[in-house]
Amino acid sequence: MFLSDHLVYGRQNCKGLSMSLPEVLPASNPQPSDTPWPTVEWPRSTAPNQSALNKIVDVAFTNRDLESTYAVLVIQGGKILAERYAGDREFFDRPSEPINAESTLLSWSMAKSMLHCIVGTLVDEARLDPFERAPVQEWSSPDDPRHALQQRLFEPLGMNSAKATFDASGVFVASSYVYATAEDFARFGLLYLRGGLWDKQRIVSEAWTHTAQIPLSMDEVAGTYYGWQWWITGDQYGTYWASGYEGQMISIAPALDAVVVRLGKTSEANYPELRAWRSQVLNVLANS
Repeated sequence: MFLSDHLVYGRQNCKGLSMSLPEVLPASNPQPSDTPWPTVEWPRSTAPNQSALNKIVDVAFTNRDLESTYAVLVIQGGKILAERYAGDREFFDRPSEPINAESTLLSWSMAKSMLHCIVGTLVDEARLDPFERAPVQEWSSPDDPRHALQQRLFEPLGMNSAKATFDASGVFVASSYVYATAEDFARFGLLYLRGGLWDKQRIVSEAWTHTAQIPLSMDEVAGTYYGWQWWITGDQYGTYWASGYEGQMISIAPALDAVVVRLGKTSEANYPELRAWRSQVLNVLANS
């Protein structure tokens, strides 16, 4: 009630904007009992209409309006239905390398959504009130916050490739800088789809994950919405996503029990095409 009450208050005090915000009923789904958690390895399956799904995945790599797509993962029911890679990762200090399942790619602003998770663990433990100013302790205690991402998020989920960047004072550069494989970014998406639960371990409360789904403001140009460090589509599937520069996205569709990851390089002018492609993927999953 504490979080929901404050979120309602926030909606009502957005200078009248709440009248144009969609009403979203936050949702999460349990992991199917016959599907293993992907802590070590992702289980795989095929969709009844796999050929239609494959064609839409192809579009991500062939549509010139989307420019460069490096990775796509489509997950439903906790299983990978489609996975594809393309392109090269460039480096300043060595030759470029072909992108594959082992490549660690940059999150850009999707890192903000990971920060949302870590903040939620502190709220759950009553160590932080997100509606009050809080003192910031020095970064040298045994429970140094720099370890929080690794110990509270990456390790329990098996996100072994994930590496966060910290500034000289030890502060997580949550604006943009987490490197991880596409499969590990998908693990983070599955955590939110499962309401913060991972293989019988409560990583963050379900109530906190639900705050990611409630619109608090609107991007009138794009026709999308923003909540607490997550974006919301307002579509019929309850889709919300972690969004990063140049079209990085971890999209979660509770009504379809689905996660869609797309990593690549798309200019902002072509974001509408990218969102339209995601809608096509979700519509295929809805008809499977």
